[in-house]
Amino acid sequence: MTSDLPDPAELGAVVVGVDASPQARAAALWAAAEAGLRGQPLGIIHAADIEGRSVLTSAETLQALWDTARDVLDETAGAVRERYPDLIVTEELSRGDAVAGLRAAAGARGTIVVGSRGWAASPH
Repeated sequence: MTSDLPDPAELGAVVVGVDASPQARAAALWAAAEAGLRGQPLGIIHAADIEGRSVLTSAETLQALWDTARDVLDETAGAVRERYPDLIVTEELSRGDAVAGLRAAAGARGTIVVGSRGWAASPH
């Protein structure tokens, strides 16, 4: 009997986009478990979108944003490594747009994971 499901290792990279929210932390931990099941490393991406903000923002503010983004990335990666010490984890701090950064990191066969902040349309 054959399965129509691909071998987990053939599914490609697992990448997760993170920010400072608890939902992003939960998404990173879920993505780590999925990467482990696939036998793949986990890529953790934080897109600070410095390029998009550079025209309207001072250099000092941009540096503060960059430093904060680095802290978010480091804290999330630390939490993942603590729970999944055998998992290979890479970190990427992107200066560009989040969507473009995640798509590039995932490639054609990868899986992109993001958290939800619960923003939904009101039923009224």
